[in-house]
Amino acid sequence: MPDAGPKLAQSGHSPQWISHAFEISHTICEGKIQMRRLLGVLVLALLLYRPAHAEMTVQEYLGTPATGTKHDVTVLWLSGIELGLSWANIFYQHEGFPPLYCPPEHVALTHDQVVSILDEYLKSDEAVQVDKTAVGLALLFALKRAFPCPPK
Repeated sequence: MPDAGPKLAQSGHSPQWISHAFEISHTICEGKIQMRRLLGVLVLALLLYRPAHAEMTVQEYLGTPATGTKHDVTVLWLSGIELGLSWANIFYQHEGFPPLYCPPEHVALTHDQVVSILDEYLKSDEAVQVDKTAVGLALLFALKRAFPCPPK
């Protein structure tokens, strides 16, 4: 049936626009089939997708080597978390909410300071469960302990 348009146009029995309409509808049908295939592949991929690994736990953090590439990546990752928490802190204060923690003004923590604050917290009695707690959450608790907010 898709070839009927060009045959009618060649025989002179139909105007040229009918031929174009048949070509367009044929192209649209092919496009729908391609879109259905693509959608099927995407649905299958989503059904088969499993996250490779959740956020690092405190226990995994404590097991990282003290030097080397894995250590360096972990330190940079923790510093990124701290930076995100500091931006959240600024946003909360701007919106009128109490801050998450209260560092001194105009202080930017170094990578080593972030690690030191976390390590000191994890050595304390108030530390979290190491096998289940995400290290990012432990870092928030560590920052709250290192920089407590004054009571209101």
